[in-house]
Amino acid sequence: MLSNVKLIDNIFAEYLKNPCKVLFINDVALYLQAGDPNKLFSLFDSSPAVIINGYYCYTLGGGKLGKRERENMNALQKRCDRVISSKLRIVKAEMENGKETNDIPVPRHSAPI
Repeated sequence: MLSNVKLIDNIFAEYLKNPCKVLFINDVALYLQAGDPNKLFSLFDSSPAVIINGYYCYTLGGGKLGKRERENMNALQKRCDRVISSKLRIVKAEMENGKETNDIPVPRHSAPI
């Protein structure tokens, strides 16, 4: 996992040498499992528009990896101007965790899909 982070950090460094008008980041959760969220956030100032997708960690369980990913995704959500959440995934995760699903929580800022 740390080798993935090093590879992605190198990609970030290369990107910062010649940033684009729009930055696309696919599956940001992969980086947030072990990477430094502040390095990720530093990219946001390099482009006028940033589009990110990632899974909010429902399936990794309660271990350290899942906890770290959820915390970092929450921090990411707070940095986003607009976020789109998949209600279907929220309902499925709540059902799997034995929670009531009458009130589907759609956070003001939720993880990009």
